[in-house]
Amino acid sequence: MRETTGYARWTNAARYADLWALLRRLGFDCDTLGTNPLGKNTVRICEYAPNGTVITLADYPPDQFVRPQILFAVRLQLDSHSLLSSDEFDRWAKRRAKTNAAKETNGTNGATRPRKSRTPKESP
Repeated sequence: MRETTGYARWTNAARYADLWALLRRLGFDCDTLGTNPLGKNTVRICEYAPNGTVITLADYPPDQFVRPQILFAVRLQLDSHSLLSSDEFDRWAKRRAKTNAAKETNGTNGATRPRKSRTPKESP
């Protein structure tokens, strides 16, 4: 059986709010907004001053899921600048995926139970 591409496991893993929180926790300043030179959409520029690392992300709504390709690119940037290892990033993405999956099912693991009837049963 063919194995999936490495970043495919991150589908619906993290939302933009999760990613921004991670970057801020690592010391990035993600409050700068700019304009994409290739288009007219707004971008969020995350800068890490100590070593000059800059990560540019599209400024999507905080509750929107980050595409796996973007997570993979951020993972490479963080690892190559020794800010967060690939293994640590993978663990973070796995935790976010688990948390976000629980939010989507309201903590029920996707199982739905039928509601109990509110009318009392009649005695025979």
